[in-house]
Amino acid sequence: MTQSNQSENIFGRVVDARRYEPPHLDLGDSNNSRTMMIELTGTGKSVLEIGTSTGYMSRVLRERGNTVIGVEVDPEAASIAKQHCDRLLNADIESLLVGDALEKNFFDVVILGDVLEHLKWPDKVIEQLKSHLRPNGYLVVSLPNVAHGDVILNLLAGKFPYHDSGLLDITHLRFFGLEDVVKLFDSAGYQICDLRTVRVDVGCTEVSPDLSAVPPELLLGVRSLPHANSYQFVFRAFRADECREPLQMENVGLKNSFGAFTTEVRRLRKYLQPEFDEMAAWADKLNAELTQRVQEVQELRALWAKATRWRRAFVFGFLAPLEWAVGATLVASELVARVLRRISKRQAPLVAPTNPARCSIVIVTWEGKDLLAESLPALLKAVRFDGGEHEIVVVDNGSTDGTQEYLRNHFPEVRVIRNEQNEYFGGGNNLGVQKARNDLIVLLNNDMIVHEDFLAPLRAGFRSPDVFAVASQVFLADPSKRREETGKARASFNGCDLDWRHETVLPSDEEQQYVPVFWGHGGAVAVDRHKFLWLGGFDRIYDPFYVEDADLSYCAWKVGWQCLMAVQSKVIHKHRSSTSRFGKQFISQIVRRNQYLFLWKNFSDFGKLMAHFARTPRALFRRAGTPGIGIRVEILAFLGAAERLPAVLRQKLRLARSVVRSDQEILEVTNTPPDATIKSNHIDFALGPFSDQLGSGWHDLEVGEGRPYRWMTEQASVFLLAPRGEAELLVQGYVPSLSSYEGAGVSLNVRCCGQQKHFTMKEGGFEYRWPVRDLPARLPVEVELWVNRTLSSDTDQRKLGIALHSIGLVKHSEFVSKKRGRRHSSISINGARLGEAGNSQQRRVLMICAYLPCRGTHGGGNMMFNLIRNLSKSHRLTVLSFYEEESELSHVPQLAMYCERVEVLYRGQSFHTSNLFGLKPPEIVREFYHEGMERLVKSYLATQHFDLMQCEYLQTAHFAHIEPSIPTVLTNHEVLSLSRINHFKHLSWTAGKLKALISAMRMLNYEEKMLGRFSAVVVLTQTEADFLARYAPSTQVRCHAMGVDCDFFSPGPEETDPHSVVFVGSFRHSPNANGAMWLLEWVWPRVVERYPSAQLYLVGNHPTPGMLQKHGKNNVAVTGWVDDVRPYLQRGSVVVAPVFEGAGMRTKVLEAWAMAKAVVGTPLAFEGLTSKDGEYAFIAEDIDSFARRILELLHDENLASAMGRRARDFATASFSWEAFATFYANMYEQILRPDDHGGSDLQRSEARVTNFPAAENVERH
Repeated sequence: MTQSNQSENIFGRVVDARRYEPPHLDLGDSNNSRTMMIELTGTGKSVLEIGTSTGYMSRVLRERGNTVIGVEVDPEAASIAKQHCDRLLNADIESLLVGDALEKNFFDVVILGDVLEHLKWPDKVIEQLKSHLRPNGYLVVSLPNVAHGDVILNLLAGKFPYHDSGLLDITHLRFFGLEDVVKLFDSAGYQICDLRTVRVDVGCTEVSPDLSAVPPELLLGVRSLPHANSYQFVFRAFRADECREPLQMENVGLKNSFGAFTTEVRRLRKYLQPEFDEMAAWADKLNAELTQRVQEVQELRALWAKATRWRRAFVFGFLAPLEWAVGATLVASELVARVLRRISKRQAPLVAPTNPARCSIVIVTWEGKDLLAESLPALLKAVRFDGGEHEIVVVDNGSTDGTQEYLRNHFPEVRVIRNEQNEYFGGGNNLGVQKARNDLIVLLNNDMIVHEDFLAPLRAGFRSPDVFAVASQVFLADPSKRREETGKARASFNGCDLDWRHETVLPSDEEQQYVPVFWGHGGAVAVDRHKFLWLGGFDRIYDPFYVEDADLSYCAWKVGWQCLMAVQSKVIHKHRSSTSRFGKQFISQIVRRNQYLFLWKNFSDFGKLMAHFARTPRALFRRAGTPGIGIRVEILAFLGAAERLPAVLRQKLRLARSVVRSDQEILEVTNTPPDATIKSNHIDFALGPFSDQLGSGWHDLEVGEGRPYRWMTEQASVFLLAPRGEAELLVQGYVPSLSSYEGAGVSLNVRCCGQQKHFTMKEGGFEYRWPVRDLPARLPVEVELWVNRTLSSDTDQRKLGIALHSIGLVKHSEFVSKKRGRRHSSISINGARLGEAGNSQQRRVLMICAYLPCRGTHGGGNMMFNLIRNLSKSHRLTVLSFYEEESELSHVPQLAMYCERVEVLYRGQSFHTSNLFGLKPPEIVREFYHEGMERLVKSYLATQHFDLMQCEYLQTAHFAHIEPSIPTVLTNHEVLSLSRINHFKHLSWTAGKLKALISAMRMLNYEEKMLGRFSAVVVLTQTEADFLARYAPSTQVRCHAMGVDCDFFSPGPEETDPHSVVFVGSFRHSPNANGAMWLLEWVWPRVVERYPSAQLYLVGNHPTPGMLQKHGKNNVAVTGWVDDVRPYLQRGSVVVAPVFEGAGMRTKVLEAWAMAKAVVGTPLAFEGLTSKDGEYAFIAEDIDSFARRILELLHDENLASAMGRRARDFATASFSWEAFATFYANMYEQILRPDDHGGSDLQRSEARVTNFPAAENVERH
């Protein structure tokens, strides 16, 4: 046979092709060889069918009014086909023709369906059959096409991969392309007509190579070949003199075909490349938007949880007494159960099935006729394979889709038991087991496709009398998908509930053959009928579905029996069960209810019961805060379980006298990994192969020029010993060149203990850390990894994902914590100065940054970077910083050049942090009260010595309380309370003005409290220093102008666009956003009206929706985040700074001056820089003057150029980073050695303001 059978191929077994039969013959499938042959045969004919197999096609032919004589060489298949044929000959067709067994038989049609390729002399067979055809009789033939594209690609790779079935069936003796077929029949005196083809695309057959390793040009060329997508040829063949419309073959030479293909490829490439580039850019944009949307969804989920917290607290607080009452009742019932066990113990029966050679297979179905049509043929085949002495029982749970009639007509050997109503999974199976005739019961879902030998391992598992259930290993219908269900069922107690899971089947499991499981999954499990009935069958309190099988299995464990998984028994789950007809919320409610019932009914350890009920209110509160679940689902689930409490107590006491195992014993037995040598929490391949702790998906250990490593495939797993209840998962490895992959971008997914994390990876080495909670301390856990892409080269045909050096669960104290918030990991880099032989007297400074210090992005980042760069000459610096965008990470290596160590954490937003009565500024609490950073700071201060800690921005000031004994410095880039007050003054009297006043007072209160924690506070303008002297008199204030790097920001060789105007800033900062909107709405229309070619660029991250609406209109371009602002400054003829609120010196102005650009700004933009209009910049206060100044500079290039040169000279002479760093160094010494500086001015109680040259506050934005 030529078409692949997935249920066979997935297990890698060789099956006799003559006994192949499809699971379901669908006459509506036009792309099927059998459908085509039946149509070509017609009706009312005398037919000789050669190779009937089990007669599945003969039956259809007879139903269409044909007389069928069959020929089948396989005795077993022939015995089945006999009932579907008018006459059947169990013989080889070649022998029949030689012996003239068909001498007096003449036929209208002779069918050769996938037969000729199995014969020694196919030419002689068809020649001899000619004498058995009536006038105008014909052959109907199907043949596989050896010239299919997948075969060609394998040949080009030097392979000829024989397979169980299909194109390269291992039983094929002959191989044909279309031209070979035509020659074969022509030489035998036939003419072919009515040619049809079964189409299967390249890459979709059972012998498909890895297309990711095939060059795109070659793949396109193969696909362009004639019949490269033809899987089979189906046709009629007449005697040459009787054929009316013979097939006309086109003479297409291979050389001409490839030549035309090459020309076409070149043409298409030239034509499509621009579109491809555009689509690639579009895809990148979509990926970025998707990432943003995912983050927004997470934020909305958090907001929803926060918005409902009081309602949840009230509801579940009210429900808590009921929960505790249920708990007290269950504890009391357990006390009674223990008394009963002491008084009269009852031993559960230990008797093996009397006749395990025969079993009854029970399938419960509801509205599942189509599923049965697909699953029963494979099951019948398995029954025949295992001896055929088993019964199949289908329990029809009140179906209305004609299931009973369908089974009676198509599967008369199946016994049907009819329920008039739906008794659900539990009731239907209970009835089926009661009516079964054999001691061994196999329970099957109606969407399970079994392998032919799945029964023998199940039966063999009952050799011991204490075995209750043996389950099959489960595969998915699509092998490329990740196996969420394996049959290796596990569960662990997390302190409140059970975590349910399926684990990967390991090679060591294959060796053991039978593995203890927490429950025998009801999808495919064999059970002892007597034990099943003794336990009472499936408990109906779980109706309509889920957890019944786990409950029954756990009861079996409790009374001393075992539940196993037979590794060699294999089934495929189609995942098309009837539960999909219910809504998601209803399913969630039932699952949660039944998990409560399971614990209440089965758990008897007092410690676990009390922990469950003590923590249930908090768990309910947390789960109900998840959108899609909500309060209603959780309440209905709990009340539904409480309603069934009397039934729970009855069942609990019924089995009480037979319990012999504790809950802890069961959990230990069912969770012990197959290899007891799992003793390490950290696998480093530099220390050994660690084969005992590896699951599936790993290649052999390799040693390159660097550290040893192992390649993982698309999916891999590893077992680690959890050191404690909470740890960090450390993954280190290497991503090969992305050009090796078919498409750019590789992502790694990691799962551990039900928690999952996604990492977006870049080419080169990587190190990721991720906090994992609720680990079973000192017990093995499975870590699963999978990547989205694999590669294979011409020299290495293995599927390779990424190379791993090490993976481990490490304690927080072993490695510095690097969390990226509650859900994100981060990146750590050893700085270039780590381990340098420097001056031991150099001060060690721990610097905490609210934004990433980096050049060319924003003012605050520039200032911090240059301060670090210059301080590093005389100090040893460790930098802990937040970052906002993935693109910022490219700046980290440059920063690390000046540090001992750099740790960067993704900040994101947290809506969970407490802010009682909203007294703290929510924008700071939401973004910067960061649990991961707090742990990180604590870790550094606890494990290393620092002379001083410095916080950059008020947003990090709250970290100063962690270690009160260490001197602390705050660089207050912008006095936010002054900024809020300026904003308040700028507004007219509306409700918004009142809101701004409240915001300003809240910020002033917060700022005053925070600043009092510091030994010194640095501000950047005299205005801010004077303000703090008035409102925070106890603050030790220092004032110094920031600098500008005139080497980094310097005019470039690129030409200036004389028509362009540039505004640079972070538009998340409201003064910048408000200024940009004022510019767009009022100033820019006047400029474009008089200068139509003018182009405005708004450069910076987080543009507002209003700004984005202007993008592409009226000569406006909004860039969003850019890695470097210098190209835009270089392009600009004029730089604008419309600032009406806020405080601080504007870095954007200094950077523009350093680039020799003319600047137009409001007076506030130049505060602390200059007050001279027209010398270094134009100062404009209103709409008309602002527009007029821009137009003056656009019209007069010489004026703009001259002003820019003067501005650069001024910036170079007045603003030095070296002086800025020296100021900090001197301040450190004043703080640390006060006796050397006149008794410490810094310790005086009154405000101390020290003034330094030029400059006022530099904002980061």
